Amino acid sequence: SLISYGLCYLIGSEIEEFVIYADKPTTKEWEYRDIPVFIIVAAMLGVITSLHTRAMLTIGTWRNRVKAALHRVQPCAQIAETVAYAAVCALLAAAASLCDSCTARGESGLQYVAFNCGPGEYNPVASLLVTTSHSSVKLLFSGLNAGEIKAGSSILAFVTYYTLNVCLAGLPVPGGAFTA
Repeated sequence: SLISYGLCYLIGSEIEEFVIYADKPTTKEWEYRDIPVFIIVAAMLGVITSLHTRAMLTIGTWRNRVKAALHRVQPCAQIAETVAYAAVCALLAAAASLCDSCTARGESGLQYVAFNCGPGEYNPVASLLVTTSHSSVKLLFSGLNAGEIKAGSSILAFVTYYTLNVCLAGLPVPGGAFTA
């Protein structure tokens, strides 16, 4: 914490610039009728998480078998596969972003990605995929941008990210909290 404040002081920034959550407390009241929705969402996420884990184990096992079969050309084969997969990730993130339409900037003041849009517009899918994990999480958890990222854009970004994340299993790349 002290190091973070010190580094911010050195570059002339405030720690609030790096905080993910909005600093504007709001009161949102929930009702008992909301509970079934939470239960359904939790059940769906449980199934999705289980499928994610099983798919990653399958992909990781397959990659280990291929790696063993190509043991004579290692580590070059693994390096080539990792570079090729990085290119596939960039290509699919860009393609998914191009599938979404541009939206006029909202009132939230949050930073969105213009990608293929004109001045004063942003691409919601690109704002979630073609950016840093910190920026994506900030957009997803902000209470200031309600309605600025539509459900269809969120679903397209989720399916793309989920697929790319599952296929990442077994590659020699770091997988932290935002990639695992």
